[in-house]
Amino acid sequence: MQEEGSPTKLVSIYNPKSEKWTDGPELTGEKAIAGFGTSSFALDGSLYVSTLEGLLLKLSDDQSSWTNVGTLERARFFHRMLPVSDSKLLFVGGANMSVGKFEEVEVIDLK
Repeated sequence: MQEEGSPTKLVSIYNPKSEKWTDGPELTGEKAIAGFGTSSFALDGSLYVSTLEGLLLKLSDDQSSWTNVGTLERARFFHRMLPVSDSKLLFVGGANMSVGKFEEVEVIDLK
């Protein structure tokens, strides 16, 4: 969310070593709301984010772009993404504006 209250796909990256923020690449998605209620996790040296529109994105090594590496079966927001192995991500909880709250979990295999 921006200060004026509207959603955004803008990304900021914090470097704990330098204690500085930098601008990252904008999230992929049809509308600005794609960046609302996302979940992210680092796995095997890469950063992944899942968007409200159900896209699973991977940040490029040079942090300049996102690659779509999958699509959730059921798009969700305000959920949690957790690794279950070195190549699998688990998606828990969240909701969808059309369906409501989710009790089902989903696993995406990145290999």
